[in-house]
Amino acid sequence: MPNFGKDQDQVLTTENSLRIAEGLTGQKWNWRPKTKEEKAGHPKDYFVPNFGVDEDIKITQNNIKREEKRLNHQWTPKQDENGVWLVPDPINNNNYTYKSFVQLEAETESDPICSSAGCPQHK
Repeated sequence: MPNFGKDQDQVLTTENSLRIAEGLTGQKWNWRPKTKEEKAGHPKDYFVPNFGVDEDIKITQNNIKREEKRLNHQWTPKQDENGVWLVPDPINNNNYTYKSFVQLEAETESDPICSSAGCPQHK
C-alpha cells in the first residue's frame, strides 16, 4: 500500500491548530488513552437526595384543582393504546369546551400584502 504522507487538509491543519493553541495557553497537551477505570464512565448508584415534588409541579397541580372546582368539571386525561396522553389540540378550537374566547364573526378577506414601499391600492 502506498504511503502518501500525512493528510494535508486534516492532520497537518489539526497539528498546526494544536501548536497555536498550546502557544496561546502556554500549556502542552499530553494526550493519553483512557485507563480501564476511565472507560467505565461516570460513577453509578450514587445517592440522589429527594427534595419532594418540584415547585412548578405543585403550582400546576393547584391550578388544575382550582380550575376543576371553578368549572365544576373533573379533568381526567386518558391514554391511547401506545401510552400517548390524549389532550386537546391547541390548533383545533373545536377540542375546547369554552366558546367565549373564540372569535365567531371573523373577517373573511385577508389583509393586503405590504412591503416597505407600502400597501398596494386595489379598487
